Amino acid sequence: MTTEAINLSNWRLHPQNQWSFINVDKILPTATIDASTTPSTLPSSPMSWSNFQLKWKDGKILTLDDYIQASQTDSLIILHQGKILYENYFNNNTPSSKHILMSMSKSITSLLIGILQGQGKLSVSDLLTKHIPEMSSTIFANKTIQQCLDMRTSFNYNDNSPEYRESMGWNPPSSNTSQTLKSFLTNFSPDSTFSESKFEYCSVNTDLLGWVLERASGMKLSSLLQKYLWEPLGCESPALITLDRPEGLGRAAGGICATLRDTARIAQMLLNDGKK
Repeated sequence: MTTEAINLSNWRLHPQNQWSFINVDKILPTATIDASTTPSTLPSSPMSWSNFQLKWKDGKILTLDDYIQASQTDSLIILHQGKILYENYFNNNTPSSKHILMSMSKSITSLLIGILQGQGKLSVSDLLTKHIPEMSSTIFANKTIQQCLDMRTSFNYNDNSPEYRESMGWNPPSSNTSQTLKSFLTNFSPDSTFSESKFEYCSVNTDLLGWVLERASGMKLSSLLQKYLWEPLGCESPALITLDRPEGLGRAAGGICATLRDTARIAQMLLNDGKK
């Protein structure tokens, strides 16, 4: 397989994704999230995992190496009390690879919502229309930021629909008039049959939150991520976020791409109740 054969129509498929998931910026428009000006150190204290075992779905007992191979894992890091006990890379990944995080991006987006609420720039009780008036004639007109966070807007939409994928720039455009992500998000007319308390996993909710974040802060998502996470956490490498178009809206629901160690820094911060 040559990388020239990898494009918008196949980049998420196996085996193409082993290359494309760490080379997203060669396929999609992206914005850079700069590394911290004061990178932190993750101390390393390697230990042997030769005795580690787990039961696979067929009941077979696997070693860690067996599991990594069976699950086609690209990279793995294990921290305990802030120290690296295990770190390894596979399928041409390296410590500097910026691997797309897919739906892990949703959790990172929610961190930004909490940070901006702490600054008084938004409240999770706000209606979406307070920050995005364009949503006033859609099914989201009476939905709150909290409902989007909880995915209780009861908006049931197929994440894999071609129209959605095209609008975010992840599929090739089917015409010269393909929508942007913002125009796609404003296309859903009201539906009185939706129940506000029903949970429906739908990535549209988080993409809406990305738009809210940009409106409430006056900053691009890439800048928010750098200022409030990458810089204070001491992230040692630049990261990326995919855009629906060049200079467009960042893909809050799935487009963040980061190194393994910097992803671990975010996880450690959560474990430490918000402290580095």
